[in-house]
Amino acid sequence: MNWLATLFRSSERWPAWAYAIFTFALGSLLIALGLTRVWSDPISDRVQSLSPWWFLVPLAVASLAMLARTSRPLLALAVVIIALAIDLLLGGSLGVPIAFFDLLFAAALRTSPRARRVLQWAAVVIIGVPTLVVLVITGSARFSIVVGLQLFLIVGTPLWWASDIRRSTELADLAAKRADDLERISELSRASAVNRERTLMARELHDVVASHLSAIAIRSAAALSAPPSDATTGADSDREALRAIRESALVAHRDLRDLITVLRSGDDELTPMPASLDQLDALFARTVALGTPVALTGSAISDGTIRLDTDAVVAGIVYRIVLEALTNATKHAPGEAVTVTVEGDSTDDTVRVTVQNAVVEAGTSADRGSGLLIMAERAASIGGRFSVDQTEGSWVVRAELPLRVAVA
Repeated sequence: MNWLATLFRSSERWPAWAYAIFTFALGSLLIALGLTRVWSDPISDRVQSLSPWWFLVPLAVASLAMLARTSRPLLALAVVIIALAIDLLLGGSLGVPIAFFDLLFAAALRTSPRARRVLQWAAVVIIGVPTLVVLVITGSARFSIVVGLQLFLIVGTPLWWASDIRRSTELADLAAKRADDLERISELSRASAVNRERTLMARELHDVVASHLSAIAIRSAAALSAPPSDATTGADSDREALRAIRESALVAHRDLRDLITVLRSGDDELTPMPASLDQLDALFARTVALGTPVALTGSAISDGTIRLDTDAVVAGIVYRIVLEALTNATKHAPGEAVTVTVEGDSTDDTVRVTVQNAVVEAGTSADRGSGLLIMAERAASIGGRFSVDQTEGSWVVRAELPLRVAVA
């Protein structure tokens, strides 16, 4: 049976006219071989004298109906049923049942679910009713079973095969759609990963370059605004400014080199450059050297430095937020004192960082550039909160961060 089902699946690629020609040729051959009048009844007995070639008439009708097997399968099935009835009245042949078998298969394969259910119930009636009638009339269970099996072979088999093929096709379609969905999800995941990497690279580049370039710009502006060095008085302000600019440039070059090393490390995921609270002393010193005093306050301040028992992730984000806030302070309020307040210890689940400085530039409060966005993103990345306000002439940056975060 499997080879016949495979034949039907592969033959579905044939054009309709090929089916019609093949069926008519095969039916004609069977008629020529004398395979007609396969059953006997009072009506067929009266046409015994007719030529067997009269069976070509219903065969031709059935073959023409097969031309519509693809476009109008139900109409073609109705026509072939009429041809089959005429063929049975003549005594029955084998060509028209072949056409009926094929068109029933095509209709079950191509019609709507509702039409398929109607065909299935009709098949149950066509198989069940005659089987019961034969059982009642003859009283022979064996004979009725034979009749039922023959009817099932003609009516039930094409419906069964068509259902199997439709199920296989639907499963293949679902698998194809699932593969497409997985591909789209994978593409979205790749795009999301790329966006995350770009965002992280933007943060790191901003942190590495912005503060040092700001220091260079401030030093250069101070050197240009000051009077030239007077060799007679021993003043050497120009060289001092150049030394400070060179130091900032060297630090920026070193940090950029470290960032490039991270980018070329070949890791699957870009990791932020290491930053810790130990680096804040050097940051405060550079800020003071630029002429901006820094005052440290808060419960986490001890001996003039930040003492905070937290993990490396939180410590790095605290450093980055303070770095950006001090960079903005030296840029927009040069020379004005900055107060850095850090609250939090091992008994507190929250680290509160506040950086406050005077507002001396008009419109500074509206200056919400990438630095503020990056600080907010860093705080949000570990479940913290970030805000920036202007109150009573002061620019206040606040960040509330968890003391520790779980590292996967």
